[in-house]
Amino acid sequence: LLDFYIFIKCYYVCQGGAWCESVERCTYRAGKHVGSSKYMTGLNFTGILNKKKKFNPDFYNWNRILVRYCDGSSFTGDVEEVNPATMLHFRGARIFRAVMEELLAKGMENASNVLLTGCSAGGLATILHCDNFRNLLPSSTQVKCVSDAGYFIHAKDYAGGNSSADFFQQVVLSQLTGLSFLIFNLVVSVTRLQGSAKNLPPWCTSIMKPSLCFYPQYVVPQMQTPLFVVNSAYDTWQVSFFKIENIMAPKRADPCGSWKFCKFNIYKCLPAQAKTWQDFRRAIIRALAALGRSSSRGMFINSCHTHCQTTLDSKWYGPAASRLMNKTIGEAVGDWYYGRSGFQQIDHRHDWPQLCVFDPSEHPKDYLS
Repeated sequence: LLDFYIFIKCYYVCQGGAWCESVERCTYRAGKHVGSSKYMTGLNFTGILNKKKKFNPDFYNWNRILVRYCDGSSFTGDVEEVNPATMLHFRGARIFRAVMEELLAKGMENASNVLLTGCSAGGLATILHCDNFRNLLPSSTQVKCVSDAGYFIHAKDYAGGNSSADFFQQVVLSQLTGLSFLIFNLVVSVTRLQGSAKNLPPWCTSIMKPSLCFYPQYVVPQMQTPLFVVNSAYDTWQVSFFKIENIMAPKRADPCGSWKFCKFNIYKCLPAQAKTWQDFRRAIIRALAALGRSSSRGMFINSCHTHCQTTLDSKWYGPAASRLMNKTIGEAVGDWYYGRSGFQQIDHRHDWPQLCVFDPSEHPKDYLS
């Protein structure tokens, strides 16, 4: 335990788990592992968290901290009042600060190398908190951030709507007041003053709607801390999961369910749907241009039909892992972090989703039917 608390090197991982944008959905989450520690179970440390050198040669001997995700706002909510009807607390930003204060007190302030990383909603949290996290540590500490499957883009869905923008606007407001969205329009005018809005990058919220500052493409241009983005151009959350409002084919834009099979089984798409996949890929690549070409920025953008890749051995460093320029994600991130070489690569060989490493947990049973 002593070695764990010394923090000669460490990395801090923000867990994923989507968001909640209404009292009803946040209440539902409160009874699940993404809303309360009462329902959390143990997790295996794999991928970038693996302590075995053969699976994780660049980071295997680091101290690792996994912060469980429970607030539904990528650690941005900040409301003093507690909803009396549901007893919900919207205090994700306070959770983040409390965890950081405890880790600093236990020795993280003496770390020589620190890596903040996360997947999905945790990947977005990594981007949103990266610069503030850097400022908590001495200037002599090497601090970098890696966002995995957290580069959610501001783009229209296939029906021409912008469901994700509406969704994030509701996330900002729910973490602002905890009130029902029957009063949605009444609280729009105060989002800049309270709730999630005040925990988003201020330079961004000063020039655009706070909900837009949940999108990395509007945040990363002004980030100062080195950032590496791991993402698929066909990320399955952004194009597939319709249980919540995703980006390409959300349920409200597809009330008849014409995309149901295509979203989950890429071999059942009609020609027009296939074109939409390709248009979406181009939209992601355009949004990634915001990263710029600085050597402090890295990216590994493959074409795998997947979501979250750094925390699985098979996708991080395994023999069947996706490769760009003959490097796995683990090799690319390691080279970038230690300054051995830069890495900014996008897979332009494939204009169609690839089943790189099959993970049954990512696909429903009818995927191969």
